[in-house]
Amino acid sequence: MDPFKPCTPKPRPVAPPRLTDGGAEALALRAVAFIAADDELLPQFLAASGCDLEALKRRLAEPNFLAGVLDFILADESRVLAFSGQVDLPPETALLARARLGP
Repeated sequence: MDPFKPCTPKPRPVAPPRLTDGGAEALALRAVAFIAADDELLPQFLAASGCDLEALKRRLAEPNFLAGVLDFILADESRVLAFSGQVDLPPETALLARARLGP
């Protein structure tokens, strides 16, 4: 180690945000918007959930449905990374929100 070389601090890892129930629901609603904006993901989600667009709109207030939305995102690493990049949060935030929404 060179005592005359300036010290450059190592970047600190960013801690995932602490989520409330409302914060988890808000993140899941952002996930719905992310899915709805993607022409390939929306049909996949509708097929996986068994919902049509009207049922999707009706179920947006149900925590279990929102948990399912996050399950859909979490099922594929590329989806997780794309979503977390869009919402500018660490990738593990979706998992924390999913756990907060219940079983």
